[in-house]
Amino acid sequence: MTRGEYVRARGYDPRIIPTGDAGPAPVTAFPVFIPAGFEPSDSDGDGPDLRWDRKRCPGQDPFDGYRPRWGGGFFQPRGKRLHAAVDIMAAEGASVLAPSAGTIPKVVRVSGEKRPGVGTSTKGGNYLFLVDAHGWEWYFSHLRDEPEWDPGGIAPAGSILGNIGRTGNASRRYGDGAIRGCPHLHLRLGKQLWHPGLAKKYDVQTLIRPLYDAGGWRAPD
Repeated sequence: MTRGEYVRARGYDPRIIPTGDAGPAPVTAFPVFIPAGFEPSDSDGDGPDLRWDRKRCPGQDPFDGYRPRWGGGFFQPRGKRLHAAVDIMAAEGASVLAPSAGTIPKVVRVSGEKRPGVGTSTKGGNYLFLVDAHGWEWYFSHLRDEPEWDPGGIAPAGSILGNIGRTGNASRRYGDGAIRGCPHLHLRLGKQLWHPGLAKKYDVQTLIRPLYDAGGWRAPD
């Protein structure tokens, strides 16, 4: 499926800022943060997770300060679909921050289904939605733990929403009992138009890249 076919089929508008829309509210925090003295967590007890080639997962190198790395890009092909989000590879346990102030919605629509604004799903694992002041929905998934936020709650900009993990389809369990898969944050920004299959998607990487380049992912020296 080509990008154009996907956009027409799903009703998405992949332009950076759709016509007639002011775009998301300004962001003040990079969504992945490495606190001072950070050490990765180990949810399955088998040590820092390794990729199939036995090299350390991106973003898990202590000599690089656990610098997060970009993974799947916005609207890149994924088989018969397009990745309408970005992946930020990071060490498990790194903090996930609210890029801007927002509300945890009580109910959201995902693929036509109503779901709570925070919870657990088969694909996304532990997830959380955050709606900013302009009505755009941030979606954070594969979190290590189920977020301790209640639907309807208000999250200030820079507040901790959860931690980087590999829940949902970010990992799988193998015959030796180990869970393998690189920890990362699946980050999507969109706006539901409340018509069947119709939504707008925003290239979140262009929005948060300046904060990344300025070192907003790490504690000040």
